Amino acid sequence: MTARPEAGFTLIEALVSLTLGAVVMMSVLTAVKLAGSTASRLAASAATDEALSRFGDLLAGDAAHALALPVTAGGKVFEGSAQAARFAMLPRPRPGETDPDPVFVTYRLGGGTAGHVDRSETPFGQAETDAVAVWEPLQPLAFRYLDARGKWLDRWADPNAMPRALGLVVGPDRSARPALAGSFLPLIALACTDGASGCADATTGATP
Repeated sequence: MTARPEAGFTLIEALVSLTLGAVVMMSVLTAVKLAGSTASRLAASAATDEALSRFGDLLAGDAAHALALPVTAGGKVFEGSAQAARFAMLPRPRPGETDPDPVFVTYRLGGGTAGHVDRSETPFGQAETDAVAVWEPLQPLAFRYLDARGKWLDRWADPNAMPRALGLVVGPDRSARPALAGSFLPLIALACTDGASGCADATTGATP
């Protein structure tokens, strides 16, 4: 008579089982790793989009509150280069404040290829306040200015007028259209006889 095999796993069956278990475990770990990587990318993308949206709202709000007041000793109502822009605006009222005085707002770009945007808000007649970083896309940046003909310029030269919009090119291609822009409403130059605080000496000596 032939002996019947004993119940239980043979060595080969045990090895096959261990191999299959290892393959399943590796598949699970890979799936978890990919899911974590995807979640991280989505979170980073959401944070980037949120920061972009906040800065876009800030730029658009500043432009909408702009005033045609001189911002230089020579009487320019707007100064703008590829790396900086300055104009006067009526600031957003603070709690309990009903009639805020005009201020200078200055935007400056820094960081080179790892670009960031700094902003300062300065009362008329005072030295420029410390700037605060308001957006850090870590890409090359450049300001552009929309003229009355609909052309984007890298420098604003008209001393008596403001551009139609202030735009920001994002990325190394300086010929690209601005990715962000704030439109200036039609402005009327304000005379310094209407009692605005600091209007008698409304300029600072700083230049963009």
